[in-house]
Amino acid sequence: TRLGITQYTTVEANPHTAELLKRNYSLNGRTPVLWNVALAAEDGKVTLNIGNEFWENSLVTGSDSGKSVEVPALSLSTMVGLLGYEATTLIIDIEGAEQFVDLRQVPASVKKIIIELHPCFIGFPATYKIIGELLNMGFRVEEETGGTYLFLRP
Repeated sequence: TRLGITQYTTVEANPHTAELLKRNYSLNGRTPVLWNVALAAEDGKVTLNIGNEFWENSLVTGSDSGKSVEVPALSLSTMVGLLGYEATTLIIDIEGAEQFVDLRQVPASVKKIIIELHPCFIGFPATYKIIGELLNMGFRVEEETGGTYLFLRP
């Protein structure tokens, strides 16, 4: 609440990481709204490749561990529709699967998007397509650091 955030929903595809997040929230006296689903192109199920480290989990790249799990998946429009409040910010860090998200589904209420892009996984054409779509929707690049972009729109 110090930052003025009153409503938020955490989305985590990896069931193990979701449990760690719940524990972390609990240790900090918070009760999270946490959905154990993957953001994907469409509703259904997807295969999540499980890495040895949480940042190695991906729908796109294989993992050194050879582990995978099938998880429920929701499109952006379905997720936003289920929130029960008007989203103003999206933080998208989905290890290459950002190329599958239909950004045209971003509601007008969203004025800020923080997104990590992975040209080494998805290629530069797909990366620039994402950036171009957001620019065409009225967002501007406010900042970029190490592949993480802050997009704002009035």
